[in-house]
Amino acid sequence: MGDVFLEALELVRFRNYSRAKFHFGPEGATIVGRNGSGKSNLLESISFLALGKSIRGAPDSEVAMDGGDGFGIYAKFGGEDEFRISVVYSRGRGKRMNVDDHPLRRISELLGKFQVVSFSPEEVHLLLRSPAGRRRLLDMLLSQVGGYVWYWQRYRRALLHRNRLLSEGKVSRRELKPWDLQIVKFGSEIVRRRKEFVCWMEEKVKTFYEVLSGGEDLAVLYSPSFPADGDILERFVESLGESTEQERRLGCTVVGPHRDDLSVRIGGRDLRMASQGQAKSFLLAWKLGEALFFYERSGRRPALLMDEVFSDLDSERSKALAGFLIGKGQCFVTAISEGEVPGPIRNLRVIEVGDGRCVP
Repeated sequence: MGDVFLEALELVRFRNYSRAKFHFGPEGATIVGRNGSGKSNLLESISFLALGKSIRGAPDSEVAMDGGDGFGIYAKFGGEDEFRISVVYSRGRGKRMNVDDHPLRRISELLGKFQVVSFSPEEVHLLLRSPAGRRRLLDMLLSQVGGYVWYWQRYRRALLHRNRLLSEGKVSRRELKPWDLQIVKFGSEIVRRRKEFVCWMEEKVKTFYEVLSGGEDLAVLYSPSFPADGDILERFVESLGESTEQERRLGCTVVGPHRDDLSVRIGGRDLRMASQGQAKSFLLAWKLGEALFFYERSGRRPALLMDEVFSDLDSERSKALAGFLIGKGQCFVTAISEGEVPGPIRNLRVIEVGDGRCVP
């Protein structure tokens, strides 16, 4: 299966873009502009084409320009497959998505058509701050492959009902059982996929990190909220039974993939103790691993959305990172000026943005 690339993009009332059109080549582009000019917003709009939602986690209503009634994203793709994707949101009708002229009923029908790997400085802070931020690393990637979203949506729905019962006070095992069966069924599959993915990723991330960091020792492990050795489903059932009293006391479900974590140790120290530079290098290594994962799974290279990726990197690490990015599919890099990016990146087409428009 050959690569596809984003060829043309039109934004209508998206963030600070009233109306703007962009044209890209198969290699991608360097997007330059001062802070607040809309560079990150442009990358966010591209993520909608892959995920059907903001990669920043923003609600659709917040993405509409000036809190208006809606927005539109219209894209044309080239390469081995040629197709169009549109994502249109209005307060009255909600979100509508189309591939060519075919309406999609749900986001899951869009996933996998066009894949992205993104990096932003904000993600570095999320990674350091909470297990939820680290779980998001897993879920944002896995949601683009193999029906993962189907399991996650059903798990979340069952978890919501189960937590509601627990929060109401005394609840019997009989009342909980239907929801126990569902969260175990869907949750064990989520844990299995996450665990397999992290095992696959560990050596790749170590290799990339060694180049970007200068050789520090790195360990990456998936840390479920219950012992997930052996039969995952059976271990989930056991842990759920053992946590009954704690759940009744706290009024919520205390084991399951919603409580899992990604354990990262750099030089023997927990990621939370790492410097900003170490955390950024790890996240970049992880993103490069994600791109390799997509390519090995689908035979297609994802688009790389790299927001301010070279800021705070010395020249040696910048050149090393550029070598990983160039020639690995369509790459979109943001910077305040062309001078911020290393030599190989300067061969990309430059698109200047300012005040929500494409500057000729």
